[in-house]
Amino acid sequence: MNTMSIETDNCRRDELLSLATCLRLCATLLRYPDQTVCTALESVLPLFGALHLALLGRSQVPLPPLEYLQVSYTALFVANPAGIPAVPYVSCRLEPNGQVYGAATMALRKMMAEEEVGPDRSLGEPEDHVGLVFDFAALLAERSVGTPKKIRELWHLFETYLTPLLPGFAADVAQAEPAGFYADATAFCNALIENHTELFPLFANQSEY
Repeated sequence: MNTMSIETDNCRRDELLSLATCLRLCATLLRYPDQTVCTALESVLPLFGALHLALLGRSQVPLPPLEYLQVSYTALFVANPAGIPAVPYVSCRLEPNGQVYGAATMALRKMMAEEEVGPDRSLGEPEDHVGLVFDFAALLAERSVGTPKKIRELWHLFETYLTPLLPGFAADVAQAEPAGFYADATAFCNALIENHTELFPLFANQSEY
């Protein structure tokens, strides 16, 4: 019995599940804050205090009351008379024409269909909403535990969508609401992706397979 191989597999499994948990937090942070989302954040945010401090060098911004959070989310990402200051869609940010439902959306739709998942149509969000991309990434990380070849798909999601999108997205939120909860949240999400090779080295080393 090759105990080293078993230990490596166990470490890889634990790392992928840890990565999935972090990605799921980012997805929740960037989802519209209804009562269910706020309750979930109240429970999980304290568990990430140490990681937040390590990545950003400061403590988390406290979770505001639900009504304030909803107003802030809507003004930043959904509807604003002066124009949405932080557009949360991959197609708008990464494609030359800057349109929703562009090539990036179609590519993500195909990837999700291959995994037999899709967005909740009742929410009215396209597949390339950054919160949904994080949610899909978390799913791929979980499924990679039993199917290592899915690591390649997850790596593609990081390199093609999350890594190029997040710096500009986080900067826009910080400019619009410098001391707000969502500026802190998007900075955390961006730092997590920027440092994923150090935080999750086995995932990074397996990306070529």
